[in-house]
Amino acid sequence: VNKVETGIRMIHEPTGISVTSTGQRTQEANKKEALRRLQTILKEYDGAAENARKNTAWQKHSALVRGNPVRVYRGMRFKM
Repeated sequence: VNKVETGIRMIHEPTGISVTSTGQRTQEANKKEALRRLQTILKEYDGAAENARKNTAWQKHSALVRGNPVRVYRGMRFKM
């Protein structure tokens, strides 16, 4: 087990996501590993949020009520 001084805990403040890394021998290597893990988690988090936005948009699209048209134009001269 590596020393506690080389371990890293990163917290993404806007989301509260926390990542730790203590597997490497140096603090710099642990920083790189923790940053890589955090980036992976945030990409998944953003992908899930994007899918939720798309689903919400499609649900609103399906809920639209289409009524009678206000104007109907007929013929070549577009008479009402």
